[in-house]
Amino acid sequence: MTRPLSMLTMFTLLLAAASIGCAKEAAPPAGDSAAPAPPAAPAPAPLIDPNTATADELRALPGMDSAAVAVLIAGRPYGDMVAVNTALTPQTTEAERRALYERLFKPLDLNKATDAEMMLIPGVGPEMAHEFDEYRPYTDMARFRREIAKYRPDTTVARFERYVQIR
Repeated sequence: MTRPLSMLTMFTLLLAAASIGCAKEAAPPAGDSAAPAPPAAPAPAPLIDPNTATADELRALPGMDSAAVAVLIAGRPYGDMVAVNTALTPQTTEAERRALYERLFKPLDLNKATDAEMMLIPGVGPEMAHEFDEYRPYTDMARFRREIAKYRPDTTVARFERYVQIR
């Protein structure tokens, strides 16, 4: 009885040793810089300013039919995104505006924007708007990055940064 058990133990040890050897061969050396870097994420399309976009540029955006384009152009100039949102609300659904603001946005001043304006930034809700507000005044974008990175990953902070500026 002890002989089959010891053979089973020996077989198990051999399998374990073989799998460890295979894992070591498959893993690249720690300092190997020849390993290819993962592909970089494509850069987001630049934001389109609602005050300067052409009718053709606006029609190419999600949710922008001819009526919405006409209303948006007729209401220019817009002082902030709340005014843009007010103009577009009768012409578009909330879901259409959320998708639209991924591409069409008038960057807001971090030191002056209202909570309502901050919450128009895609992905910003009441808590994040509060965090934007809590660290005012911002003296530079490095401070914005540092403070907001406490709550969101760097990729999200970089995305938020597209929608804000410090004047």
